[in-house]
Amino acid sequence: MAKRAKWQRQKFAFEIPYYLNFYYVLLFGGFDHLAVLVNGVLGLGLGERDVAATGKPFLTALKAASLELHGIFTERGIVTFIDRIATLRHLSAHRGQIAPGPVYERPDHEPTIEELDAEIAAKGLDEQLQYFPAGALRDGFRDNIRYTLRLSKYKLVLEDVVIVDGKAVKGLISPLLDTEYNFSTFRAFLDKVLNACTEALTAP
Repeated sequence: MAKRAKWQRQKFAFEIPYYLNFYYVLLFGGFDHLAVLVNGVLGLGLGERDVAATGKPFLTALKAASLELHGIFTERGIVTFIDRIATLRHLSAHRGQIAPGPVYERPDHEPTIEELDAEIAAKGLDEQLQYFPAGALRDGFRDNIRYTLRLSKYKLVLEDVVIVDGKAVKGLISPLLDTEYNFSTFRAFLDKVLNACTEALTAP
């Protein structure tokens, strides 16, 4: 919405992380909930705390009970996908906040503070500082002006990305663009698991 309207200030920088941090917790939980369902359907006998979609106790018991369902849970693509979601879920739940941000490319010449201050003075960007008394407050505003000017010299490469640093997946993703992919991947996995469970329950 902000991009379509070409808004400069309201980019929903608070709302987006708020929802994403719940989104990845719930999405990851869906895989474990299906594992709990399979545990019950097949009567694996595992305690709830021992059931996780990628957990060794669950997968070991599952392999002995159903090669078909074990194959669904250990298919390479889905394992990689779960790892990506798990990494984001772990970040959200334990280590910080999922907040998409920009990626910039450094210029060939990184301006020094002296060069920035000279350009700030030449452009009159420091005129507002005269209204602040000397001290930490004015220094803080000057640092902010320097930061804004320095950033204007960088090339914007990517927008709204998040770093993924998991076991099998490392890189950058755009969570605002991959929502449909996430749901379609989970839905396909869900259908496979439910179909296999239905066959197990209706088998003679």
